[in-house]
Amino acid sequence: MLSFVRLLFGHQAAGDKAEAPSLPAPPGRRQYDEQPVPLNASVDPADPEYYYEWAEQVMVVPSNDGTSVLVHHGWLLAEDPDTHEIIYHEHASMMRPDETDWLKRIEGANTIYQHLFASQSSHPRIVGYLGPTNTGYRLERLNPGPIYDRELDVDSSDLALALYQCWGLQALSALKFIHSRGAVLNALASDSLWLREDFSIAVAGFMCAACAEIRVSAQGSPTMNAESFACPWAASRTRSLAAEKYTEAETGQPKKDLFDWAVWVCENMTGKSPFQHSMTKSQQDQGYYAGIRPLERALRRGEYNDWPSMPDQKLGPIVLKALRGQYETASEALAELKVLLQGLGRTLASSQEDELQDYDWQKELRIDMVVAYGEPRKVLRVAG
Repeated sequence: MLSFVRLLFGHQAAGDKAEAPSLPAPPGRRQYDEQPVPLNASVDPADPEYYYEWAEQVMVVPSNDGTSVLVHHGWLLAEDPDTHEIIYHEHASMMRPDETDWLKRIEGANTIYQHLFASQSSHPRIVGYLGPTNTGYRLERLNPGPIYDRELDVDSSDLALALYQCWGLQALSALKFIHSRGAVLNALASDSLWLREDFSIAVAGFMCAACAEIRVSAQGSPTMNAESFACPWAASRTRSLAAEKYTEAETGQPKKDLFDWAVWVCENMTGKSPFQHSMTKSQQDQGYYAGIRPLERALRRGEYNDWPSMPDQKLGPIVLKALRGQYETASEALAELKVLLQGLGRTLASSQEDELQDYDWQKELRIDMVVAYGEPRKVLRVAG
């Protein structure tokens, strides 16, 4: 397991304002939007200051090598260029038991990546891991990489429908590999999927991943959607991490990943989560989070079965089985999805199990830049 450099926190009297110790100013631009970044962050003005973030806590910035990005905690205050000691904001050491400890999640992600790629260097459906850094870890820099939004209408565009079908295959291919190493992703959602140049998807981050063999627990991990929070195959929040042997109570089950996959596919194909499909007008009027609470409770008790019915073209039969926990492995779901798509007339690429023939995504899709929250963001659209 990666040994992070010991954190430094100044001692102060009660009521005193915490201040970071003074460090020599490193050369070049070391702040993005007034936020400190690792020493190896890019100083090229042409590089975007924003690449990505998870939950406004874990930041991803371009590296100075031009080919990778750096993942680090958003509470970073400084990195000493001589001693490489790391200084974080005092809140990094003041976590409540019910809060996500993002420093531990970053360390856990490092450990998971090293375990996944102990016997092979890469997988096409996972963003390349390039090793630990002093402040976190380094990932392959993808283009277009993370995107802010997708303006794709599956009801009027066969191209959009085929793309989402293809992404469904690719996500299952990634899960098949992850599960084969005894790990559970625990957070398959749009937030954890980036795009390669050919518009295929790749899993990034592993902020919620767990693995019993290497004692990385899912407890304390953030959740990406309401359904995932209440999923009956998720890790238990009550088990002690002092257990000698980690089980699915600490890590979650592969069924949890397949459940998350189904939620994500439903959102892609319909624009709504499964819960949103079944919410009554009264529940909708209460607001999304208030309205879904009865549905969450029913799902936790194993009493919820009001899942949306989607046609074969939108992968409905596979989605429904995954939501009900009827697949034991991603391999089963992937095999059935390939049969379903072939029955719909899709042709699978002979060289890849998770790609469709007859589509040139790079010619038929485009990325546009928009401004959102005062920052440039990427939007995926159909070309033309």
